[in-house]
Amino acid sequence: MRRVASCDIGSNTVLMLVVDEVRPGRWARVEDHMAITRVSEGLSASGVLADAAVERTRAVLAEFAGHAQRLGVQSMVATGTAPFRRGRNGAEVARSLGETLGCAIDIVSGDTEADLVL
Repeated sequence: MRRVASCDIGSNTVLMLVVDEVRPGRWARVEDHMAITRVSEGLSASGVLADAAVERTRAVLAEFAGHAQRLGVQSMVATGTAPFRRGRNGAEVARSLGETLGCAIDIVSGDTEADLVL
């Protein structure tokens, strides 16, 4: 059985879902977590992701990464949404936060983000 985690970093919340692959293509939820970090705070006014907001998000991602490790997660994927597309420093912040999380953060397009919600 394979255990994986998925993190979604949005404008206001960070979500983590942990699942087990019980058979090929069939997944069972182990647990999920949500934290409000407001990574986009101040983005509209400044055009960049603010240090304080990024550090709040980093703290949550570090906590989620540690929890995933304790749960025996074998692989993790992560997505970043609108704030990473909009912020002039979005790609740089995503790289830095990915180092904290232990996996690359894929900055998804608006269309992909909409598809993932469905």
